[in-house]
Amino acid sequence: MSNYPIEQRAIQARLLTQAGWITGTLHVPHLSSVLNFINNGGPFLKLTEVALPDGTRPEFFALRRASVSLIVPAVEESELRLNKPAGEHERHQLCCLMEGGSLDGSLSVLKNVRVSDYLLHHSGFCVMRECKTHDGNQIVPLVLVNTDNVVGVTEPATH
Repeated sequence: MSNYPIEQRAIQARLLTQAGWITGTLHVPHLSSVLNFINNGGPFLKLTEVALPDGTRPEFFALRRASVSLIVPAVEESELRLNKPAGEHERHQLCCLMEGGSLDGSLSVLKNVRVSDYLLHHSGFCVMRECKTHDGNQIVPLVLVNTDNVVGVTEPATH
């Protein structure tokens, strides 16, 4: 008996791509963490219920994972099934320069690990919390940031 198709759950999200914002529904294996799925899947994300930047609304859209800079889930955090980080962590306030703007938020990193060292050894998406958009008008509780598409990062000076 075949296990295909795998039982999946729908995760609505806004995705910032090189072509602009896309909204749609990601289909994630039922027992998987969204972050693990996004970081370890194939080169394309499968989306349904899509709205493209030009207003086109295809039923299905295959989106190249590498072209996605930010994913803003439109579901409760518990639905993302994020793994609890092992070890003691510290939150660092960061400003990430992205193509077309910036994102301010906090990143949790193992205690005594510099943000630069974390980023040097991390590829793919990570979780940033309490994020402010570059215009400062919206605070988003959680954003998945593609570190491969970050132009640069700074920690605000503390006085």
